[in-house]
Amino acid sequence: MPTKGLEKIVDAVFENSYLNGEYKYALGIAIETKRMDRLEETIKRSGQEAELLDYAFRVCMDVVVSRDFRQTVLGIIVIVHTLTCLFQLFGILVRLYRELAIPNWTRMCEILIFLDDASSVAQILCTLLKSDVRDFLCSVIMLTLSLGRVLDRVSDRI
Repeated sequence: MPTKGLEKIVDAVFENSYLNGEYKYALGIAIETKRMDRLEETIKRSGQEAELLDYAFRVCMDVVVSRDFRQTVLGIIVIVHTLTCLFQLFGILVRLYRELAIPNWTRMCEILIFLDDASSVAQILCTLLKSDVRDFLCSVIMLTLSLGRVLDRVSDRI
């Protein structure tokens, strides 16, 4: 079991690697020290998720000897990849919903809530409220009711 002092040193190495953009180095340290929290954090902070996921996979298959540990690392790679794709997909969906002749405000807001983007939801509601079109006011009411149901479902999972 590592001491707190040693853990602080390793954490400082991670932070220094992040500051210098040395994400592959940080990823290697995460794997060597079996810090799965830092493995996931490194991939997410890199801004180069696809490249680092591929690199992590290659390191895992070529360097990691323990089958159990390799499966743990590969599991995290799959989760990060899935979440990255999901967030990209949701971003595309919001844009496409917005570009419709009659935008689907409800779906956009449901997605934005999932993405934890409250400011964009508020911006949509304000835009609809400021509109002179009566249909938009109906949309705000329907949207508010729908968002209440979405928030209830989300809070049930927490």
